Amino acid sequence: LKEILSRAMQLSANHIIGEDISFILSEFTKVHLLDSTQVSLPPELSERWGGSGGSASTAGMKIQLMLDYNSGQYEKIVIHPGKSPDQSYMKEAVKLVGKDELIIYDLGYFDTNCMMDISDKGGYFLSRFNHRTGLYSKKEDGTFEKFDLEEALKKASKRGQTRCKFKVWLCKDGRELEVRLIAERVPEEVANTRRRKAKKTAKKKGRKPTKKHLYMQNWSLYVTNADEDKLPTEAISVVYKLRWYIEIVFKTWKSYHGLDRVRGEREERIECFIYGRLIMMVIMTFLFGSIKRYVYHTKGREASLLKVIGHFQDKAKKVLSVITDLEALAKILYIEFFEACRLCLMDTRKRLSTAQKVRLANAA
Repeated sequence: LKEILSRAMQLSANHIIGEDISFILSEFTKVHLLDSTQVSLPPELSERWGGSGGSASTAGMKIQLMLDYNSGQYEKIVIHPGKSPDQSYMKEAVKLVGKDELIIYDLGYFDTNCMMDISDKGGYFLSRFNHRTGLYSKKEDGTFEKFDLEEALKKASKRGQTRCKFKVWLCKDGRELEVRLIAERVPEEVANTRRRKAKKTAKKKGRKPTKKHLYMQNWSLYVTNADEDKLPTEAISVVYKLRWYIEIVFKTWKSYHGLDRVRGEREERIECFIYGRLIMMVIMTFLFGSIKRYVYHTKGREASLLKVIGHFQDKAKKVLSVITDLEALAKILYIEFFEACRLCLMDTRKRLSTAQKVRLANAA
């Protein structure tokens, strides 16, 4: 099943058809999204699949997913024990990033050396910034001095700025990298929610958050090595939100594919179940990519991934009844493809979707 999953991903990649994307994203040959999701397992499997423990299950799987947003292709699916930190997978993810490609990920994967590795390959990254990381500015004589981000943001706040950008340097293990750091002020209610969460997390660990940490909750911080002409400052936060597409993917995995309802105690049965479900998800992603492109080109609308998954689930018995008859199977899929294009549109709403914002970002 693991080999079949790999083959399904290869076939999906070979048949991906390019679609119109915004000018901003077209600056990159690929836009990789990286994230992970947890699957709880019966506690009897904790020795093989150690979980996070605490309030979480003592046994669990962590599934790392890397996909290309432009095509919708699943590029890599890797299964680890649930207790594995996301940062430990970052070095493997870097291997998939090529020249002129962008990778977007969250703080869990933040690693300065990996950022430098991506840049050395001619690739680009966009990540939330860990404010505990040391920053430096370069003096005229080529030497570095500490850059006080907190002080810089306080000065910007006094001037009434809600968005700031800084050219700074990351330095580690004798290596150095110039990056852009973008800070966007968040609404007060958002900052207060963040502070409450920070205090709660610190209390669990038996300590108090620092004043600097609490102040930094006023800002959303992003870091990238892409120049302004490739990734305009005004578009940074919108492009970063594309990462939520992968969250929708995980939602379909659990809500529609039953990945959160793993049963049984035998390790082999659990792995067969997981790989079988992942194979089905790869196939559904390939179908959705085609539907998404067709709907956008013919109707100027967005297709709903959740609705498409639900549509084909309803037709599952019909499809399975002819699974060994390729001609009949092709005919059913052809009919249901156009039915999905007709029925599975996103609901119209006044608020723009992230994809629409990205398309409009260049015009703005």
